[in-house]
Amino acid sequence: MQPIFLKHVAHHHPDHVLDNAFFESIFDTSDAWIRAKIGIAERRHMADYRGPHPVFELGRRALDRLLATTPFTLDQADLVLFASCTDDLHYPGPANLISEHYGLRVPAFSMKNACSTLMYALEVCRGLLQTPAYRDILVVTGEPFTLQADYDDRRSAVLFGDAGAAFVVSREPGLFAVEHVGVGGMGSRLIHSTAPGARPARSIDALVASDAGARDAAWGRFDQSGREVFDFVTTAMPVAIEDFLADAGHQIGDVDWFIGHQANLVMLEALCQKLGLPAHKHLYNVDRYGNTSSAGWMTVLSEELAGDRFCRGERILASAFGGGLAWGSALFLKL
Repeated sequence: MQPIFLKHVAHHHPDHVLDNAFFESIFDTSDAWIRAKIGIAERRHMADYRGPHPVFELGRRALDRLLATTPFTLDQADLVLFASCTDDLHYPGPANLISEHYGLRVPAFSMKNACSTLMYALEVCRGLLQTPAYRDILVVTGEPFTLQADYDDRRSAVLFGDAGAAFVVSREPGLFAVEHVGVGGMGSRLIHSTAPGARPARSIDALVASDAGARDAAWGRFDQSGREVFDFVTTAMPVAIEDFLADAGHQIGDVDWFIGHQANLVMLEALCQKLGLPAHKHLYNVDRYGNTSSAGWMTVLSEELAGDRFCRGERILASAFGGGLAWGSALFLKL
């Protein structure tokens, strides 16, 4: 099989901070309660944008950063894949908005599979790169999840932040070799959102003050079975990850760094304990940026890469799960 590589990567977090004091001002809650339950202190909100396409906008900002900080140029892209949990429009998808904005004339399509979308995107890229038609695939995501939060429910509203990421998956060597990708899924009820309609970006104050029914009509209603999700992550996910590593010819002791789905720090730490991963190998940013859906684990990888965390020859295991439940893992080797 043709090997594939993660060639370039970048991310974007908005500047506006939503700290726990903000939620103390609108809920009967406290900083101590939020930190104890989910381990989140801050998250980011795209406060400077009020346009109709916030998913596209977050992706565009991440892509602009990729173009500014790497040697990649858009004429190298053979295909654009926008992989996100949400859309701005039923159609066209955000991939088409990216193509129009940058004047691209290559195939472009969008896909979504909740918070595991980027894992599924890697699997799709792996298949496409086995053909001679593609060499460099540009993958973009944008997740404005503060717009989807239920501000009548302190349990879910405190979770979410906004983020974007962009990266290039290639047949040519780059930052990381993608040694193995695996995806799976079962069921449909543990995490779900009703279908959205049109939904321009709004200020955090307007979202908090708005009628719950109006929010649901605009963005769909997010709902999850929290206890069942936690049980899944701490029972089924360790088995799935160990099976994934075995398929790749490795075991957990071969992993130098672990990046999980940035949903909830308490849950991530419980997963690491189940896997027998020491705390110093666990990389995360959910405490500072909240749950940024499918973008989360890639923003950690990008952030740590920018900080020169990884050394040549180290293996990074990334795992994510999302709506349904669906899940996926990827094993990267730093080149």
